[in-house]
Amino acid sequence: MRYTFSFFLFIFLVAAIQIVAQTHGDRLVLYSLSDQNGLSDNRVTCFFQDSYGFMWIGTQDGLNRYDGSVIKKYRSKKDDTTTLRSNYISAITEDANHDYWIATLDGLSKFDAELNTFTTYHIKTNRGNGNLMWDLRADAIGNIWLASEVGLLQFIIKEHRFVIHYNETHDESPLRRADNHIVQVHQDKKGRLWLSTFNGLWQFHFGENKFEQVTDHEAFDLINTIAEDHTGNLWLGYWGKGIRVYDPEKKTTRAVSGQNVPLNVYGIAEAKNLRGKFNIWCSNLVAIDEEGNAKRYFPTVDETESNFIQSKLYVSQDGLLWISDLQGVKIMDPGRQFFIHHYLTPNKITPQSIALLQKGKQLYVGGNGTEFLTLYDSAFKVIKKTGSGVESIATLNIVREDATHIWLCTESGLVLLNEVTGEQKDFHLTQKESNTPARNFFTNMFIDSRGKHWVFPWRSGIWQVDINGKFKKIMAGFPTREEEIKKLVVSSALEDEVGNVWFADLDEGLILFNRSDSTFTKPTAQVLGAGYRLLNIEYEKPYLWFVISGEVIRIHTTTRAIEQWHVPEELNKTVSGFCSDLQGRLWITTSSGLLSFNKKTHEFNRFTSNDGLINNDMMDGVITCLGTGKILYADENYITEFDPTVMLKSAMTPTITITELFSQNKEIQVQRGDDGKKYIYLDYSYNNFTFHWALLNYSNPLQNHYYCKLDEVDKEWRYVGNTGQAQYASLAPGHYVFRARGATSDGVANKSDDLLFITIRPPFWKTWWFVLLSSFVISVTVYIGYRYRLNQVLMQERLRSKISTDLHDDIGSTLSSISILGDLALHRMSHQNTSGMIREIRDNAQMLMEKMDDIVWGINPDNDSLEKLLLRVKRFAAQLFEAKNIEYSIDVQNNIQQLTLTMEYRQHIFLILKESINNIIKHADCTIASIAVNYEQNHLKVIITDNGKVFDPNFSYEGNGLSSMKKRAESMKAILKIESDLKHGNCVSLQVKIK
Repeated sequence: MRYTFSFFLFIFLVAAIQIVAQTHGDRLVLYSLSDQNGLSDNRVTCFFQDSYGFMWIGTQDGLNRYDGSVIKKYRSKKDDTTTLRSNYISAITEDANHDYWIATLDGLSKFDAELNTFTTYHIKTNRGNGNLMWDLRADAIGNIWLASEVGLLQFIIKEHRFVIHYNETHDESPLRRADNHIVQVHQDKKGRLWLSTFNGLWQFHFGENKFEQVTDHEAFDLINTIAEDHTGNLWLGYWGKGIRVYDPEKKTTRAVSGQNVPLNVYGIAEAKNLRGKFNIWCSNLVAIDEEGNAKRYFPTVDETESNFIQSKLYVSQDGLLWISDLQGVKIMDPGRQFFIHHYLTPNKITPQSIALLQKGKQLYVGGNGTEFLTLYDSAFKVIKKTGSGVESIATLNIVREDATHIWLCTESGLVLLNEVTGEQKDFHLTQKESNTPARNFFTNMFIDSRGKHWVFPWRSGIWQVDINGKFKKIMAGFPTREEEIKKLVVSSALEDEVGNVWFADLDEGLILFNRSDSTFTKPTAQVLGAGYRLLNIEYEKPYLWFVISGEVIRIHTTTRAIEQWHVPEELNKTVSGFCSDLQGRLWITTSSGLLSFNKKTHEFNRFTSNDGLINNDMMDGVITCLGTGKILYADENYITEFDPTVMLKSAMTPTITITELFSQNKEIQVQRGDDGKKYIYLDYSYNNFTFHWALLNYSNPLQNHYYCKLDEVDKEWRYVGNTGQAQYASLAPGHYVFRARGATSDGVANKSDDLLFITIRPPFWKTWWFVLLSSFVISVTVYIGYRYRLNQVLMQERLRSKISTDLHDDIGSTLSSISILGDLALHRMSHQNTSGMIREIRDNAQMLMEKMDDIVWGINPDNDSLEKLLLRVKRFAAQLFEAKNIEYSIDVQNNIQQLTLTMEYRQHIFLILKESINNIIKHADCTIASIAVNYEQNHLKVIITDNGKVFDPNFSYEGNGLSSMKKRAESMKAILKIESDLKHGNCVSLQVKIK
């Protein structure tokens, strides 16, 4: 173990020394990915892209999955067997079942992505530590082949067991250990297995389990890496001996020569360049083309080349080159190396904007002092310099007069230069013509189709000058509200097809000079406002194009119709200038990079220093399109050159995918239906969500743009920035569709959004069946309540009717008899004794009073308790029994105190008991009577007995007392028993259920 690490550390340090020694070469645009972006560790050991497009990055301190948006880290956790056993990741691969296998310095780990768990397998051997695993490959029949320092390991997936294949070719030689110290395993396109070892290249023959050494070199030739090119040749990276190429078919080996080829090679990979040709990339960013030429590059991402020390190289499915160094990961897109920078001078050319004018294949560059005017060839080598003679004077613009003359707009007047003779003619505004201090600071000039020379001195309005130097003021400016003239600051001008002249002004915006009536107007004032900053304009019949911050605008020069296209919010920055290319695009310089606008599709793209620009702040530079179609941007002391057709070539449409979903602080597993759609079903407690999605594009991943929309919540698409992540809170139960979208830094968007169908189930009390059941229960309850109320009303009506009947029958008949008796008494007073009639009247009146008292007591709600009922019975019985000298007993249990009775029951029970007591008094002729009241199991039982005369209960007597008692008992569904015999006397028992 100590030997292995010491050896590799020594190799790494020597490689660093070699890299520092080489300091020349062109630069490449690389994109950085480090621990500052979420990488678990900057010491990257391996790369792997899986079948879904995710990039896996192994480091010396953890495993990382990168989706172009976020990095998900996996590390070992103490006492957790479902995590990695070792954080040192050597290699990663994927089998046919989409399980991931990771070689570590402590065994082989399997990662189950669905369960998010790791399982680690160890091997036991007496030859050394076989769990130090450096590389692995998965074959098509279920085996994992691993490189270790004890030999070739085979892991049979179905059986979960290891098989050691030990190379015994040099069994008795000191080379035995070197033969079995395997650094890398590689399975080529034909299925052959190749091993790089401390003793050269070997082939392992599966059927025979035999090792064959296929390179004939000196002993202990360490091969660090193997890479296969598109022709099937194997490129071998050696320690100390550079690169050699092995042809498996011819079984020949050749060395790769060249002063840029490094001696110590740790990574080799093949990638296509911008022209579609293959390059072999190796350590130290050396590219070897198909002709065998080796060229050294340096990254634009590092100020000091010595900081860039590479070890592993990998080419992903989209042709990107992944490079590991001491600062993490660098990503190189061969198709994005399109900016070429030409440094013209060591120092800044001019304090003003650089002036450019194309002359055939040559280029005029205007600057300050000694750089006043320089003519360069197509390779940006100086052909001729023309000085101003004054250090402080700078050329602001260059305009061609004819084949041999050009105009120079300077800080100190106009210069007409003869390109052949070098003769100069100066033009100046005198103080008499203009008294402004900057009258000879000419920003630009325009020569129209009639030969008129329009010139624009700084804040002095619009002038014309003839070839003899005579100036004429055309317009000073537009009046302000205070009727003062605000002097114009015109930056450029052009002429339309009918001869009208259009001006771009830094304060007033777009100005039109109408040739027919010689008037000046501001045709966009009503739409864009009275004033805005406008730097330049371009004419494309019949439209005029210009750009202001936030808007691309087109105006029809005849109809004056205005069209506007808004710059996306994420791209909207201050605009400094623009030009058109030959393919119908605008190229716009801004404070944060270069924008392109497609005039047909109205799509925007942005390019920044991440794409190779020297500086994102392009506010002080000037941009122009050459006749060749190439575009130049000049700033400070350099010119950046690029070809628009290459920059905006058809790019591979990226894939957008929803990667993770979290709710209630835990990850939610997304289900996939038979139709391929993604679903989740959750209960109502899951109403806060965090969505993660990614654009599987790694060309410039930190500048990808992400958008999302949640149906039923978002009316428009939400721009969420450069990371695919969005949160939604307090979602109500229901059905939702989450839509994820992304676009690359170039503006290439995914063709179809990724969708996630979300169902949040409501609580049971909000489900349709519960609502329906509740509605039914409520309806039934209301109906029952209604019926109960109706029954109560009917019962009251019946009771009222009964009371009315009782009053009519009992009291009415009694009063009638009293009336009749009264009449008879009056009639007989003079003839006979009327005392009997008067007594009968008295008795009837008393009986009437008693009945009235019973009726009033029965309907009084204060008498609802059973206890009050029995107290009334007691008083009534005691009064009668005592009057008749009847010995009596009344026994009432105490458990009746809290019982209540309905008015109807109370009346029925009282009258039944009263009638029984009256019968005893009137007919029994008894000496002993008793009343017993008992309450058990919701039943009231009353027993009245006496020792009087017996009678036949079934006999129909003249009175209606017994029949009334029976009817009242029936109405209560009570049990009424009337018994009479000589042995036991008379007994009336009433048993009724108390509701």
